[in-house]
Amino acid sequence: MMNNQPASGGVYGGGFNAYPSGVGAYNPSNGYSAYPGFEAVNRFGFAFRKRAERIDWRRLASVDVDSVARNLDFQILQDNISNVAFCSLETELDLRSVDQNYVKLFKLSQLMIEYLLHSQDYLCSKMQEVQQEFIKEKSEHETTKKEVVEKMKSEISDLKKELNQRKKIIAIQQQLLHNGNEAIHTVYFYCP
Repeated sequence: MMNNQPASGGVYGGGFNAYPSGVGAYNPSNGYSAYPGFEAVNRFGFAFRKRAERIDWRRLASVDVDSVARNLDFQILQDNISNVAFCSLETELDLRSVDQNYVKLFKLSQLMIEYLLHSQDYLCSKMQEVQQEFIKEKSEHETTKKEVVEKMKSEISDLKKELNQRKKIIAIQQQLLHNGNEAIHTVYFYCP
């Protein structure tokens, strides 16, 4: 049976993991896949799960499909996704009495749902990686910004000190020039 408890690794319905406790997991070290007869796993480490779950008919009967569509009630979809995606149609129905095109449609839908769940999980994990990278970069940016601001403050302080020194030098030179001009214009007469 599938574990419907929230798992930390999954993202379906606020923590729901469509692949609980290693079922369907691919181990790259030994190439193991939990799907008998489906040992070939693609390069992304993905393989479809074996359908072994039982349908919860009471839960399924309680769903008002029109209401879900009208109200966009995604939580009901999330609550019932494993019930539909991972059920074994062979254990629930006598397939001899069902049109094979409907069986094919249902099974194909299950595979599509599982692939979309896998894609959703992959995209969410990538999004988390990007968010973590963003937080790291933002922190580095803030640190660099503080360092630049401190360096600029230090340089401004040094430039202000240098400016004050130059103002003093200019004032002294102007004073000397002013005093020197008086000495040049003053004519001293010596009486013989």
